Amino acid sequence: MMREDIAGCRGDGVIWTGRTYLDLNQPDPSKIHLGDIAVALSRLHRFGGRTIRPYTVAEHSVWVMQKVRADLKRQWQKDDGAKPLKTPDPFPAMRVALLHDAAEAYVGDMVRPLRQMLPDFHGIEKRVRDAIFQRFGVAHADTYADLVQRADNVALATEVRDICWVHEPWPDLPSPDPETILPLESVKAAEALFLEQANMLGFG
Repeated sequence: MMREDIAGCRGDGVIWTGRTYLDLNQPDPSKIHLGDIAVALSRLHRFGGRTIRPYTVAEHSVWVMQKVRADLKRQWQKDDGAKPLKTPDPFPAMRVALLHDAAEAYVGDMVRPLRQMLPDFHGIEKRVRDAIFQRFGVAHADTYADLVQRADNVALATEVRDICWVHEPWPDLPSPDPETILPLESVKAAEALFLEQANMLGFG
């Protein structure tokens, strides 16, 4: 029999999502809800909270999505070959980008150094991410993996510059974005922003 502790979580990899239980071993897509993701990500702080001002995973996710959109537009404009009548649809890549950290709503935002020390965590996170992508009809995520990872790394470099306590260069990071990151004033604003962008991309 599974035990239930005072936090509402249960043993054997089963967690409380805010409205139901989710088995991290076999995540059921039907138990994943956009509202739960938005609430959780808007209350998870980047860098374990060690920032000058609170900056949430929800805000980071929107930033990465916007960076992917800008990169795709720039790539199309620089194409020297014959261009189509209109730019390629950026929505599939943007959908992957917005949800690239959505699994953290269920497994938490583990700082990168610790994540690298716990290889089993990657498999757990991937199972949850795959269930989220299935729930919201995100297809061909691997096609955009490199694009999203590049944007994610630029986001990290920009966050280190703009919101971290220590302004020392981190190894193996790209140049930060020219634009300064300005954290929102509240978690409710971060939640609303994430939901607005998610609805714009058809997740609502």
